[in-house]
Amino acid sequence: MLRLLANQTSIGSIVGDRIDFSGNSANIGGTFSANDLRVYNTVTMTGTVDSLDTVLVAGHLDLLGATLTPASKELASLTVFGTLRTDDAISVTGLYKQQ
Repeated sequence: MLRLLANQTSIGSIVGDRIDFSGNSANIGGTFSANDLRVYNTVTMTGTVDSLDTVLVAGHLDLLGATLTPASKELASLTVFGTLRTDDAISVTGLYKQQ
């Protein structure tokens, strides 16, 4: 698990099994891939999102500036307690929950 607690800005690749964003904010401009993504703060992605599987958004996840690959548009589960912004069509094959 990779837990990012402070303000983050990255133009490099971030790849992990489980990635938690728990700090104030994060700006991700490089390639991103996670089997389990958890967002508890504000995360803005503007690079390529290669894959997402399980996503929990309890903060704000902005994917409007990101390029989503086909693999990142098909999620195993999606839970949204905050805000998810995207222009892409996303499909969820398993659990979907929104408050």
